[in-house]
Amino acid sequence: MRAVCEKCGAAQPPDWKAGDLCGTCGAAVRRDVRCFWCAKGTPFAKFCRSCGAELVDERLYGAARMLKDAGTDRFTVPKMLRELDPDQLENFTRIYQRHAAAVARQVDDLRFLERFLFHRHWSAALEDELIPQLPFSEQNLKALTLAPLPAGDDLATVKAIQEATTLGRTRLLASLARVRLDDWDALKEARKAWHDQELCPEAALVLTGWRLDAAGHSFWDDNLQGWLEASGHRLEAGVRLGLRGKGDPELLKEALESPDAEISFTAALALGDAERLSAALGGDELQKAAAGRRLAALGAMAPLARALSEGSLEVQHEILDGLIRQKRAVPELRTTLFRIVDTTRFEDAASVEKRIFVEGDRVRWEILMKSLRLLTRECPPEDALRIARAGRGEREIFRCLLVDEAALPPDAVGAVLGHMVEIGKFSHDQWGLDAALKRGAVPDDFVLRKFPAASDPMRRDLVRLAEKQLEKAELEPLHRFVMNAVFGPHPAETRAAAWWALHRVYRRDDHRGEGPFRLEEASLRRFFGSTREFLLRATDVLRDDATLKEVGLYEFLARLFKEADPGLLPALVAEEAAARELVRATIDAIQGPYWAYLIDGMIDFLGLVGVHPPWRDEVIAGLTKLDRKGNYHWDKALEKLRLSVHGIPPESEWAALPDTFVGGRFAAATPEGRRELLRVAEQQFIHATPEALPTALLKIAFGPYDAATRIEALGLVDERAPRERRRFPLKPRPISAVFGSLADFLPGLVAALRDPTILKDRTFLDFLHDLLRERDARAVVAEEAGDLVQALLDLAAKPGDGGNYYNLRMETIRFLGELGDDPRWRERVLSALGKLREDPAFDLRSECERAMRLIAPPLPEPQPRDLHVPRPVRPIPAPPPVENPWAAKQQEAERLGKELQETAMKISFGSGTPEEKTRQIMQLQEEFQAKIKALYGM
Repeated sequence: MRAVCEKCGAAQPPDWKAGDLCGTCGAAVRRDVRCFWCAKGTPFAKFCRSCGAELVDERLYGAARMLKDAGTDRFTVPKMLRELDPDQLENFTRIYQRHAAAVARQVDDLRFLERFLFHRHWSAALEDELIPQLPFSEQNLKALTLAPLPAGDDLATVKAIQEATTLGRTRLLASLARVRLDDWDALKEARKAWHDQELCPEAALVLTGWRLDAAGHSFWDDNLQGWLEASGHRLEAGVRLGLRGKGDPELLKEALESPDAEISFTAALALGDAERLSAALGGDELQKAAAGRRLAALGAMAPLARALSEGSLEVQHEILDGLIRQKRAVPELRTTLFRIVDTTRFEDAASVEKRIFVEGDRVRWEILMKSLRLLTRECPPEDALRIARAGRGEREIFRCLLVDEAALPPDAVGAVLGHMVEIGKFSHDQWGLDAALKRGAVPDDFVLRKFPAASDPMRRDLVRLAEKQLEKAELEPLHRFVMNAVFGPHPAETRAAAWWALHRVYRRDDHRGEGPFRLEEASLRRFFGSTREFLLRATDVLRDDATLKEVGLYEFLARLFKEADPGLLPALVAEEAAARELVRATIDAIQGPYWAYLIDGMIDFLGLVGVHPPWRDEVIAGLTKLDRKGNYHWDKALEKLRLSVHGIPPESEWAALPDTFVGGRFAAATPEGRRELLRVAEQQFIHATPEALPTALLKIAFGPYDAATRIEALGLVDERAPRERRRFPLKPRPISAVFGSLADFLPGLVAALRDPTILKDRTFLDFLHDLLRERDARAVVAEEAGDLVQALLDLAAKPGDGGNYYNLRMETIRFLGELGDDPRWRERVLSALGKLREDPAFDLRSECERAMRLIAPPLPEPQPRDLHVPRPVRPIPAPPPVENPWAAKQQEAERLGKELQETAMKISFGSGTPEEKTRQIMQLQEEFQAKIKALYGM
């Protein structure tokens, strides 16, 4: 039998007694019996109100269910029960009781769980569900039959029920009961109950209790509010809604006065009743944690100091978490917090340093960090370093000290950052560092002070900090310091990091990011204090293979060396020893496998500084060893150095040199230098119209130099000089304008006439021909011209190929005809010319004849002497026939024409350009016309 409310139909609990009213609605309760056929409860009478079957005695209920299971109809079962053998009835009853015992065990387990749940109908519902199924099949009976529960406390019993049951709903209710007993391991399973529509009312109350919130397992779902508002447990549901700010204030006040301590405490949490919460600090650990957290949110600091000092780790953690969330300073708790910091000890300190925590150490670590974070709020400057040291290198503590909320002055910020550098925890991207920089709290000299003692990785972070400071303000000492780091005694990565920092700063004003540093004396003094200091540092850089391969850094070095100031050389010469080492390091570096433009830049630098004589040969040897023929930089540098041996600037500067440069240096130059000076002269002719240069070249052409040099000099005049400056006559005035005087010119002329190499050059032959053709013989005779006369005689006597040479010899003989009348050399000239005239193979006999006539005209016929003796008269023979003079002239004209043709043919097939050949042939034609006119007296 069981008790059922006559009004609401609710089944009463197992401990219901006769006379008790309904526990749900308070109405009268009746006793019901269970029908053997439909297994439904019905008032005790003769027939079932549901199916109409005859009700049987409670003692025969089991046997009746067995007969029904055997297939007996509902009307025959009561009759058979009355007719069956008593032993058979007992057997049926015993069998049924074995099945009923399995159901009773399942129902009893649920009744036990209901002690910890809000709703108590679960066991009755299960009984109503299982009883109609009796008797079970053997398989189901086996599944529902459970072993006895082990002895233990309530939580152990609940766990045993959950593990033993084969019913899903019982398992979920057991997990909810475990949560009610603060067993948080059951939370995952308990939350599955939220997805069971029948269990939602229970799950809504269990999963939203304050104990879960206090333990850090808060749960909320969008549908929870609806379930709580519809719950029959009005106060329990109301205070849970109140915890989430959704409760009814009046209901919460009512709950606050509830005799149920759980309900009243939840209401105190929701309403923020500081007095009740302070009293709750004496409760269990979860109450302390929940009350402390709520008091922290209310700002009630007085009762929290003791709770923090004496509470467990969990209580401290919750209170500190509540304080952290308020985001305000707690100066009232400063002493307490420092006590926590100073007394925190870890079970495995070595693992904590690696941020590996055992369970207890993890909570202690979080308590320590939260305490330090609270201490950083409105932190007195004198506490900053103490807090930083207690933080065990945790970046979050450093962030809290650096941000604006801490408002530390520069000295305190510098101390904190210095501690970070000392323990190796400094980083340029440290949280809060930008905020400190923005408000100017980082000392300007911090990087300068901490850099020397820092590790190499830390130094790279320090230069990034310097970069941020330089972006904010122009700090000249810091600027110089970072540039020194680029050339400092550091690994390649550090040098590169320093340059990249400067490069990014420079890009604010210049998209190329090159910056102000140059290889010039003023720049070296600005950044390094002296030229020598830079030379020593740069030498170390060039000898570091890794540095020269750093991306970005090698581009900077390439530009630096390429754009070196030519005016730097005197400063380098002043530091001879250090500069020589840099030059040698550069020579070694260009042989390495580095970026092509870097090598080009170093080559340009060597071309600049290598002109200094003490190390010029060494630089030339190094560049020659490199052997990069065809490379513009290599070619130009090597050419510049080779030119510098002769005091000649680079070719790019030749056009701007004065007209007197070549002439002033030529005499003292070496043969190689003279060749280079002639190249300078050519470039001056190309790019300008120098006035003094043609004169200088003519002096060189007739100076005491080798034939090749003289030929090249005269060739430049003939090719490049203005037309009026290319030729001049052998007369005192034009000669003096070039050579000073005729006497100064004649030795050079004699040397030219005697040099066989010169006499093979057509340009020289033409020049000498034109010179001798327009002559002033009297002026030459007035000088000591004996050597010239002999040179002319030697030249005239040496036949050779080429019309130019022939013309010069012809003009030479004519010139001798004008010079030979001087008594000093008259006989010598006549003798030499006479021999040539008598030589039948000589090609210019007629010119010799003409010259001799000019020197010694023929004597008149002598008159016969009168001896006053009559001579015998002899018969006068008849005179020979008179020769026709015109026929003789015709023969001479034909001879001259034939001579003209032969000479023209020799010129045509000889050497020289077509223009030169044409000019010579036209000259011959002019001479031929002059001779014909003279022949005919025209």
